[in-house]
Amino acid sequence: MLPSTGAGYADNQTSVMWSGPTNALKTTGNVSFQTARNIQTDQQRVSHLGGSAIDFGGGAHANVVIGNQIEDVSACGITLGEVTDYATSDTNQMTDANVIQDNYIRQIGTEYEDAVGIWVGYARKYAHSPQ
Repeated sequence: MLPSTGAGYADNQTSVMWSGPTNALKTTGNVSFQTARNIQTDQQRVSHLGGSAIDFGGGAHANVVIGNQIEDVSACGITLGEVTDYATSDTNQMTDANVIQDNYIRQIGTEYEDAVGIWVGYARKYAHSPQ
């Protein structure tokens, strides 16, 4: 279900949506990495996007998102982890040891009104800069 369609948007929380009665889905990221390791997004400007801006999905290890400018996006600014990996015992699939720091995020949730600037799903360890 999407905000711009006739189906609408049945939210779960923070731009996580329902697909059927029990299946939660994370909003799609425009710049998206899955099971990524040691990737750095630094000093990038992303704007005027549908969905979330930068997404590091399940199995993200030791990635860095630092000093980016994110604005005017339909959902979240940065998403890390997944909504479905809470029960995994495979350490390769766990989101672990990522850094999100000093990002400028504004005008998020323009369509997914319950979106947040930084969304962290099930993650073992991560660091961020409190602002």
